[in-house]
Amino acid sequence: MIGVSGRTVSAGQRATLLLLAAAGLVGFVAYGQSWVTVTEAVPGLPATVRALSGRDLAPGAGYLPLLLLVAPLAVWATGGWLRRVVGAVALLAGLAVAWAAVQAAPPLLDTGRLSLGPDAGYTESAWWLLAAGAGVLAALAGLVVAWRSGSWPRMAGRYERTRGPARERSAWELLDAGLDPTDAPDAPGAAGLPGSGDGPPQPSGTMAHDGRPERGSET
Repeated sequence: MIGVSGRTVSAGQRATLLLLAAAGLVGFVAYGQSWVTVTEAVPGLPATVRALSGRDLAPGAGYLPLLLLVAPLAVWATGGWLRRVVGAVALLAGLAVAWAAVQAAPPLLDTGRLSLGPDAGYTESAWWLLAAGAGVLAALAGLVVAWRSGSWPRMAGRYERTRGPARERSAWELLDAGLDPTDAPDAPGAAGLPGSGDGPPQPSGTMAHDGRPERGSET
């Protein structure tokens, strides 16, 4: 029988973990989108268009959202101070994601990094705002985990077998486990196995209450 141990996970705790995972997913998607589109016009040739994603502009932080995406699993599997460490790592990763997005934002971007020619121009998108917002939300969720998760129940051990009367193991289960059923007198069916040693064999006939054999039992 499967039961729920002691304390259960509250709605606020689930919301924190879902927020952390959602922020990691949104940040990962946002960093993969085109933040800047560069158009270079060369006389006599078709215009050349280059799309630069957030990972092109901030390669060091482009994959940090993956860490935020798997952080809830680490929170779920750990407990105590280790869970607080996971929350602190998520906090720092969220801040790094937001900071890198702002630094690589097209309005603040150094155009020298785009290698623009004399007849080149570029257009901007707002994906960097989504990446920065996801980083801020992830940092807030990581702060909650680092600060409050010490009192949370260990979620990996939430479901466990409930304690109850020990179920007797049958002789066949003992044999499967490599044990000798004759050494376990409380095992049902053990007495029916050869060599069980549970006592002398019983007579084939039955006895009346006065000790005399019943009719049909005499040879």
